[in-house]
Amino acid sequence: MYNSPSKQQKGALLMDYSIIWVREHVEVYDWAGRFCFSADSEREAREELEQSA
Repeated sequence: MYNSPSKQQKGALLMDYSIIWVREHVEVYDWAGRFCFSADSEREAREELEQSA
């Protein structure tokens, strides 16, 4: 399991995310450890985070 912390800027609020590899996909969790979404790759997850910012 690989944990890749990610920081995304949303307005003045800094939000932390963890991207974790689970078998053949990644799962994204917020700063409080709550599941946000899953993606096929870390790149796809980061793109999704950028779009939501």
